[in-house]
Amino acid sequence: MRLGELLWMLVAIFIVVAVCGALTLLIWWLWRKITLPEGAPPPKWTDLSGLKSGMGKAPIVIRLAVVGVLGLLMSAPIGLIHDLIKERAASYSSVVRELSYSWGGQQLLIGPILSIPYTIRYSVTEEQPLTEAEKLELAKLGDLRTTKIIRREIVKEKTAVLLPEDLIINGTLKPQERRRGIYSVRVYTADLALSGSFKRPDFKTLDSRVSEVHWNKAAILVNLSDTKAFRGISPLSLSGRKYKFVPGTKNSPIAPTGFSADVDLTGGGDIAFGFDMTIGGSQGFYVSPIAVASNINLKSPWPHPKYGGTGLPTRHETTDRGFDAVWEVPNLVRNYPQFADIDDFKRERQQKESYSYDEDSHARPAIQTSLMLAEYIIGLDFFEPVFHYSILLRAVKYAMMFIALTFLSVLIFEIATGRKNRARLHLAQYGIIGLGLCLFYLILLAVSEHMPFLPAYLLAATVNVAMIGGYVRAALKRNKEALVVSGILAALYSALYFILKMEEYSLVSGTVLLVLAMIALMHATRNLSRPDEA
Repeated sequence: MRLGELLWMLVAIFIVVAVCGALTLLIWWLWRKITLPEGAPPPKWTDLSGLKSGMGKAPIVIRLAVVGVLGLLMSAPIGLIHDLIKERAASYSSVVRELSYSWGGQQLLIGPILSIPYTIRYSVTEEQPLTEAEKLELAKLGDLRTTKIIRREIVKEKTAVLLPEDLIINGTLKPQERRRGIYSVRVYTADLALSGSFKRPDFKTLDSRVSEVHWNKAAILVNLSDTKAFRGISPLSLSGRKYKFVPGTKNSPIAPTGFSADVDLTGGGDIAFGFDMTIGGSQGFYVSPIAVASNINLKSPWPHPKYGGTGLPTRHETTDRGFDAVWEVPNLVRNYPQFADIDDFKRERQQKESYSYDEDSHARPAIQTSLMLAEYIIGLDFFEPVFHYSILLRAVKYAMMFIALTFLSVLIFEIATGRKNRARLHLAQYGIIGLGLCLFYLILLAVSEHMPFLPAYLLAATVNVAMIGGYVRAALKRNKEALVVSGILAALYSALYFILKMEEYSLVSGTVLLVLAMIALMHATRNLSRPDEA
């Protein structure tokens, strides 16, 4: 934590303590004024006599009201801690961006795509006005025409796009961890083997005016969202011949970033291809299944995949040793053709790649879907089972409920034991305990950045239980009551951890806790209407 953050936290605690003290004095003054005998002079603001004992013996209604207001005041430091967690999460996002830029970001693979130039020829007739000289010549012959009909030949060079008939991708993703300072980022190296075939098309179905197809000037294009993450690539095997890949995709609008190979496809028959490559990346890996029949098999020793994109695996197996997932995707799931002119693929969407962070997910780049060929993608993120910033933010969301339950539990304990031993905390001491409860989240944030979440949670909870339990022991001078309060705190911290781990059932769990606390309060206050219990 920086010095400025610490100073702001101390200022916030000071303000909360001051407000709690002022509120306590106000309630004490009002209570003394209400309970004064008839004719007695009103109490002075500076007269604090009896404050220590009087407020400690205030009726339960007054105590409930004051404790409720004290609980609401705790939202000030809780709000500052919430902002601090979001700031630390933003710092983590910045580190993710920097490391992803250096190692390789979230990867999206599209290809291979066959680009084939072709020529169309056709004739057009046009009516053009005659020149003055031409008009005079025709006039001598008795022809009064002012226009003439001409015929000219149009030649256009165009490019066709052919997608694979079948595509097989076998990949092994090897996760690694990279650290910068106290932050760590999950990265991976992917070994990929791509194979399949293209079915040679009939260009007359594309345009009846096609006069020539330049098979000797064709090119294989592969789009990769982050090309600087290349670790190695084999030569392209195409119909029994070898070709070398080169950087860039010839400014193709359908594959703006990636690599390509110029190929000669003169001849006949289907076109088989195959090549291997190794790339780096982070956060996630995605593929666009562009073939008529696409079969993608991804495996990894990482045991926590989070399948994403547009389609889920056809079948998958996840164990402690990793995962093995298979996608079998037909071309009917998307809306672009298998063979068309490149102009038909130039339609783009508006979404661009950008980094984002929310409370329930990692800081990661949005999947690039500006390309039409990225309309349907499959893949996965390297999901962290406990992302401690998101779980910390969820913990702070329950902070007010946790503080309320703690205050309520102590009040119930006081009501239940009040008649026997008059063991009561001073109302001002509730405020001190509330600040200690807020401190738990700051301790948890600080230590969870340096150790796994469970040990960090145990350490923060132990420190807080010992600190507040010791304070109650010093305030009441009784061991039994201090142990009871410590036990209540330990039980509540255990319940909070359960709620944080059971994210899908957190609302149900929190609601059950509140209902049980309300039932206990109702039971403890059932006899308040009796004179001797007032």
